[in-house]
Amino acid sequence: MIFQIRGGLSVAAAFAIAIGAGGWAASATAADVNAKLSVTAIAENPAGVQVAQDAAAGLRAFIRCRACHTLGADEPHRVGPNLYGVFGRAAGAAAGFERFSDAMKNSGIVWDDETLAGYLANPAAYVPGNVMKFPGAPAKDIPNLIAFLKEAGT
Repeated sequence: MIFQIRGGLSVAAAFAIAIGAGGWAASATAADVNAKLSVTAIAENPAGVQVAQDAAAGLRAFIRCRACHTLGADEPHRVGPNLYGVFGRAAGAAAGFERFSDAMKNSGIVWDDETLAGYLANPAAYVPGNVMKFPGAPAKDIPNLIAFLKEAGT
């Protein structure tokens, strides 16, 4: 994956700004974040087609996820599991998180770009019986969320 960063900020720093560190985010708009940070990742999807992923846009999309999920290595679980290190982890296996459904624990899923994209698009259909009360992310946000999670949560 190739990252191009403009503005001198890492995605992790932009995430800290977006969640309120330094007092900047309270009045920040998406345009403000874009003006300070532009991150583009180029990755290949399973079909081998180049897909542009924008981790900064993923950061903005992750704001909705923050209500239930944390992302820092040392942060506690919330209603949902902490997502640090989610890539390569078996579904239903975040250490210390006790609220996984049997459906999630028994799904056999290992999180990667493809499985996470399918789940984010429609969690209820991807893992029937899971307990996440989220209808799914807009299709345009999914590649960006994946890029952001890779950069900030690994």
